[in-house]
Amino acid sequence: MGIDAVTEQVKRKLLGDRTGVCGLLLHGMGGVGKSTLAERVSTELKSSFPGGVFWVRIDRSASLDDVPGKLMKAQQGLLQRLEKQAVEQPETVDDGQRRLRAALQQKQQRPLLLVIDNVPEFSGGLQRMLPEVGSILANG
Repeated sequence: MGIDAVTEQVKRKLLGDRTGVCGLLLHGMGGVGKSTLAERVSTELKSSFPGGVFWVRIDRSASLDDVPGKLMKAQQGLLQRLEKQAVEQPETVDDGQRRLRAALQQKQQRPLLLVIDNVPEFSGGLQRMLPEVGSILANG
């Protein structure tokens, strides 16, 4: 299946059910084009998400022991994009979850697309960063 067909399939899934929180997890070996696909889809769907398209990339350069630090830095980046201002890094991953939940609740009126790149799968990274969205993505 070529990138055009996969792009259309991902777009249909993201636009299919626009009620509540929905998500789509792109996952696979490094270097197969997941980030490129996500970038392409988010660019093509920008007008379908009047609440905005928000990107955050988790730093892959730190050691595996620093997963909480990576997640808190990613939470900070996402909070800054959502709130359109500088914010302090969360003190803990749980603090970041709480703050993200509040920021996302304020944006519920307008559909938005979150793109979180380089999530460490081995540590339950997405569930730790955004528990409600993470469980939907992991199970959906």
